[in-house]
Amino acid sequence: MLNIAEKLLLLALHDEKGTLLSSASASLLYGLSGAVLLELALSKRLHIDNEILLVSDTTPTGNDILDEALRTITASKKDRSTEDWVKALSTGIKNLKERLLDRLVQEGILRKEERRILWVIPVTRYPMQRSKIKQEIREEIRAALLDDQRPAPQTVILISLVSTCDLMGELFARNELKRATERAKKIAKESLITDAVSGTVSAVDGAVSVAVQAAIIAAVATTVTTNCPASCSCRTL
Repeated sequence: MLNIAEKLLLLALHDEKGTLLSSASASLLYGLSGAVLLELALSKRLHIDNEILLVSDTTPTGNDILDEALRTITASKKDRSTEDWVKALSTGIKNLKERLLDRLVQEGILRKEERRILWVIPVTRYPMQRSKIKQEIREEIRAALLDDQRPAPQTVILISLVSTCDLMGELFARNELKRATERAKKIAKESLITDAVSGTVSAVDGAVSVAVQAAIIAAVATTVTTNCPASCSCRTL
């Protein structure tokens, strides 16, 4: 069974091209680090105390990426908020996206293709090998948001991350998007996750949203500054 981070990454890839969708380019790393934390929260390894993310259980999960994150948080000598950890683990877990991609290749879900542009620039792509897996994930989300089916806790979290990472438009047609978005907001307010972990999940989810918004704003600001004439006043900001 795929975990939340693996599912989110699959949804962020173009089916045929095997490249990252532009809509998720600024937000995906924070989405993936948030997914790791949320998976640990669901397994009761983490909890929140006065807005600080703390370890509840150091027992390994058996997943190398989740366990690396758990060890990193456990070893920290400084108390950090959920937002701090979302940002820290996005780069602190070495090669997070690449390791998740390699796992999906090993599972036979993606195919790894290495090419060179103009015989010089190396490019790696990951087109779908077993498209049925991704379709099942899409259908799971669509059933929850369009057919009002009760989603599992993992799906609740995935829906929130899909929305935060601006991937809703990839899963729903334009005439479906408003209804799906409204239903996603309603699900976020409902108690579909056990009380024991719901507070931690909500805190991490909110931290991902804050980190993603900051990343998007920074990306937009960089683009505007880069494309402006040298005389433009925005370069002095």
